[in-house]
Amino acid sequence: MGPLGYSHKVFNYCGIQGQAKGLPSGLTPPLRVNTATPSSPALATQPQRRLLWRWLLVILVLLVALGTLWFGWLVRFPWHLESFDSTKAAQLSPQKRTAYEQELFSEVLHWFDPTTRYPTWEPNYYLPREQRWLEMANDGFELAHIALRVLQPSAGVKYNAGPAFKRLEKLAEQGDQGAMCMMQSIRIVASPRDVTPEVIERAQHWMVKGAELGHPQCLRMLGGRLLRGADGHPQDTQRGKALIFESIQKGYTHSLGVMALHFEEKGLRDAADVRRLYCWEIWGAKVYQAMEPMKSVRYTINQDAPVEKRTELVEHLNELRDWDPTVEECVALSQGG
Repeated sequence: MGPLGYSHKVFNYCGIQGQAKGLPSGLTPPLRVNTATPSSPALATQPQRRLLWRWLLVILVLLVALGTLWFGWLVRFPWHLESFDSTKAAQLSPQKRTAYEQELFSEVLHWFDPTTRYPTWEPNYYLPREQRWLEMANDGFELAHIALRVLQPSAGVKYNAGPAFKRLEKLAEQGDQGAMCMMQSIRIVASPRDVTPEVIERAQHWMVKGAELGHPQCLRMLGGRLLRGADGHPQDTQRGKALIFESIQKGYTHSLGVMALHFEEKGLRDAADVRRLYCWEIWGAKVYQAMEPMKSVRYTINQDAPVEKRTELVEHLNELRDWDPTVEECVALSQGG
């Protein structure tokens, strides 16, 4: 307390400094609010800077999203592939077209796998296959061009198959039997997102139509489905084998692994069964390199044959090691079985 009974207080609150002098007890001086702007300009711009960074982040996210969509759209189409020259198709001889069809159909389902034509021990074996298809396309074989519109073996890329299906449908309507069969082949190898129920139905329709007209590839594909009762077709073993044998007679000896699978499922009971299965395994391996006939049949014996006969059947298999059967021998062994 001061000498006059007044309180002396020093205020230092919120930037207010002052000393109460001569004020009655209980009274305080009026507060003065400091309305001066902050001395640092940086403090005033921090909210704006945070807002700016947020907008930059949003823009960056949008750019990444748009870039991803653009890239996804870009890789859906084979921009590197030139348009097909239809004038060359008219100049392609029927004999060469037939040979091209047989070669293409033997490879297209294995477009990214090693085959005897493009084995694994050759460097960049994907590239020669693509170059060969391009060579056939440039010679006027449109089915090879259509295959390249969907598949790029050298890069392992599958493109949008929609335009290919439309083109094959048009060619099939014009009576192109190869296109009828190619519809089913492309349906098998195309990206699942491009294979709609309508595509499946049309591919089945044209495959059956091509088989009725006697095209060996359609015969082979329909026969395999009937043999096993697959892909919506009822099982008809005898008709399925008959169609496959007809395609073999017309020179189509690729993709015969389905016959090996059929007799493998029937089981191995005696030496005749082993001989027949081994025969088809050999011919399946003549195209698809991944098949190992001796190893495959031995595995089947050890897994499925009666235990008491396994040693005997393996010995018989070993006797066939140097056997090189003709496809006609395989057919003869399979009649009625």
